[in-house]
Amino acid sequence: DTDRTISFIPPDGIFELMKYRSADHIHFPFRVIPIVREVGRTRVEIRVTVRASFDRKLSANDIIIKVPVPTNTATCKQNVTKGKAKYVPAEDSIVWRLKKFPG
Repeated sequence: DTDRTISFIPPDGIFELMKYRSADHIHFPFRVIPIVREVGRTRVEIRVTVRASFDRKLSANDIIIKVPVPTNTATCKQNVTKGKAKYVPAEDSIVWRLKKFPG
């Protein structure tokens, strides 16, 4: 307890290790810039830009970005410059996966 170390045995599959909240001196590892534009009455265009806030010598691995979409979304087209994106209707979101994200 005195060395502030978390020790755990990971279960099989995907799991959430920790959630935390901080109000002072927050330095997030990424900056996410969303732009949402309505194109007509039945179409929405969402553009998401992600920038790393950490040193160029470092990189993040296995990044997952979830972009929520309206629950009544019928179809969805994704165009990404890196990684892979997939519309997941059960989650009402586009799931964008990146293997490696350099600083």
